[in-house]
Amino acid sequence: MIDMIRILLRLAALVIEMMMTIIAFAETQDWSGRVIDEKGEPMPFVNVVLLSLPDSTFVKGGMTDDQGIFKIVTEPPCLYIFRIKFGSVDKRL
Repeated sequence: MIDMIRILLRLAALVIEMMMTIIAFAETQDWSGRVIDEKGEPMPFVNVVLLSLPDSTFVKGGMTDDQGIFKIVTEPPCLYIFRIKFGSVDKRL
């Protein structure tokens, strides 16, 4: 009987840990994309910055890979502006 109680307590602890992990992951937002030029060619090693609205506060940043692909993970979700900068080119989306 005591062994059964121990098994149930371990199972309950495992379920609680899994639920906490799911809740933690639910509060993140993955932002990914590909930066291309006007010809449709990928733009490698471009800075991509995420700013929060309304005051354009820096949230997170990253750089595109050699295929122009980026991924930024944020928490908690809110309204953002993307800022893409390459040399003297500076665009906000």
